[in-house]
Amino acid sequence: MAWLVFSALDLVLPRMLLILFVRVLVYILLPLMLLLQLLLSLSIFCSRSCS
Repeated sequence: MAWLVFSALDLVLPRMLLILFVRVLVYILLPLMLLLQLLLSLSIFCSRSCS
């Protein structure tokens, strides 16, 4: 019985960790990408208006 539970955990745990990892990546990378896009558009706007 315990072996069954451990094998089930062994199957489920990596998937949960992967989902958690992907979620953390999305939560960190999405704002970063939005910030980068914002900075890029701001710099383009500034270079256009300043010149």
